[in-house]
Amino acid sequence: MTDIALSPIGALWGIVGANTQGTMEMGAVLKHRGRNVVMEDGPVFSFGARHSTQMAPIAVDDDIAVVYSGFPFVVDEKTRAPRYLSAEDIRTEYVRLGLEFFRVLCGHYAIAVHSRNRNRLVLVRDAFGAQSLSWAASLETIAFSTEYKALLLLPWVTRNLDHEAIYGFVYDGWAPAGRTFLRHVSTVRPGTLLIWQDGNCETIHLREGLCDKRPPLKPISVGRVENAVRETIGWHSTDFAPKYGVMLSSGVDSAVIAATLKRMRGSSEIHTFTVGYGHDDPEIIGAGETARLLGTHHHEIIVQPDALTTLLTDTINAVDNPGGYDEFPCLYALLQSARDLVDIIFSGNAADTLFAGMPYHRSLLSKNGEIYRRLCKDLTVRDERLAAQELLAGKHGLSFRMPYAERILTDLALEIPDFQKLSHENNKIIFREAARQIVPDEITMRPKRILHLRYDDSMWSWLAERIDWIRSNSILQKHSLDLLERIATLPPRTAGLTEESFKTAWNLVSLATWASIYLDEA
Repeated sequence: MTDIALSPIGALWGIVGANTQGTMEMGAVLKHRGRNVVMEDGPVFSFGARHSTQMAPIAVDDDIAVVYSGFPFVVDEKTRAPRYLSAEDIRTEYVRLGLEFFRVLCGHYAIAVHSRNRNRLVLVRDAFGAQSLSWAASLETIAFSTEYKALLLLPWVTRNLDHEAIYGFVYDGWAPAGRTFLRHVSTVRPGTLLIWQDGNCETIHLREGLCDKRPPLKPISVGRVENAVRETIGWHSTDFAPKYGVMLSSGVDSAVIAATLKRMRGSSEIHTFTVGYGHDDPEIIGAGETARLLGTHHHEIIVQPDALTTLLTDTINAVDNPGGYDEFPCLYALLQSARDLVDIIFSGNAADTLFAGMPYHRSLLSKNGEIYRRLCKDLTVRDERLAAQELLAGKHGLSFRMPYAERILTDLALEIPDFQKLSHENNKIIFREAARQIVPDEITMRPKRILHLRYDDSMWSWLAERIDWIRSNSILQKHSLDLLERIATLPPRTAGLTEESFKTAWNLVSLATWASIYLDEA
C-alpha cells in the first residue's frame, strides 16, 4: 500500500440560496481545523474548506460544486486496496452514479454537493457520523458547517431553544439524533443523505433495508474477523511520516490498534495515552500494563475535580452540544497532552457496538436475535458521541481515526451470529479470539471498564459549587428553563453521590455552561 498524506484535520462550510454572504466569517471561526483555506463562489452558492493536505477539498464545474472534509475512499474488491478521493474524484463519481455513489463510500467524511441545474444541495455523512456536519435553513437559503458555532454568525440563524432536545439531554446524556439545543440548527444524521431542494428537505438513509434479513445463524471464521480488523486499521494509517498515538484503555480494542500500528510501522515510535482519576485508577493500571507488554511510549494523564470547571468550558467550546458526562473533559485533557507529541490519534470506539461489548448487551442474551437487532438499531439511529470526540481532537489540531467505525467492518459484524459475540461467560467472543493473533492472551480477556472519575466527596464539592453558580446567576431560569434549575440538587453530603444523582447534576451543570457560552455571550 502506498503512503499518502491524508488530511490531518479539516472543515467544510457553505451557503446555498438567495443570500450567500457570511462564508468568510464562518471560515474564520474554524481556523483551528487547518492552516490552508480554499473558497469557491458561484451565482447561488459559496463554499469553503480548511485542510492540510495535497488532496483538493473543493471541485467545481458548470453544474456541480463539491466540498468535503475527512478522508472518503473506495476499496477495490479484487486487490482490497483503498483509493482515497479528492473533491474532483467525488464530483466525477457523483456525475456517473448519482446518489448511489455514496452507498459504497468508506472512511470518515462529511460531503456537500450542489447542483446548479437542479437547484439542489446534498449533504452526507459517514455511517457512524465520525465527521460532524450541522445545518440551518430558511425558506430560500441553507447553510452548513463542520461546527455549528459557524452557523450562528449568520444573522438569519436564530438561537431559539429546542426545549424537547434539552430535556432529552438532561435525562439521557445526549440530544436526540439529528437535533441540537437550538431549534433552528440541526445535524445531518450519521449515515444519511440530506437533500435540500427548492426550500424542501428530505432525508434518505444510506443503509436502507440494512436489517431486512433474518438474524444470521451460520458461524463465520475467526480469520475473517482478524483480517478485517487488520485491513481497516491499515486503511486508516497510510500517512507520510506520521506521528501516531493511541488512546489506550485497559481493554482489548485499543490494544489491538496499538499492536497493529507498531507492527506496521516497525521502528516508528507509537505513543499511547490514558486518562484517569489517579495512579490507583484501574484504567490507568491496566493500560500501563498493556503499554509495557506492547512496548509503546506511554503517557498517563490525571484529572481531578478542581480542574473540571475549565476543562468542561473548553470541552463545550470545542464540541458545541455537550454530552458524554465526565468522560469528555477527561478526553479533552488527554488530547491536550497528546498534541505536542503526535499528529494523529487513534481510538478503539465502535468495537463494543459491533461485537456486543456493552453492559446493555447482557440483557439481550436470552432473546433470540436481539443482539443482531440492537446492532441494526445502533447503526441506523446514532447520536453525536463519535463526532464529538473528533471535534475534541480537531480543537487541538489532531486527526482522529476510528478504524472500527468503518462500513466494511460493520457489514461483517452483521454477518456474525449472536452466539459468536456473547455468552453467559464472555462478551465479544469472536473479536477476542481474533485479537489473540495480534496481542498477548492476558490482554484479550480483560473486562471493559467505563471511563469516569470518582464520585466522591471532592466531586460532590465541585458539583455543589457549580450548582450554586447556576442559582446565584439564574443561568437556566433566565432562558425559561426554571424547572431544570429547580431540580439542580444533590443528595446530602453524608449520603454521597449515586451514579444517577451524579449524571443528572453533571448534565445540568453542562447545560448551564453551554448556555453561558452560546446564549449569554452571544
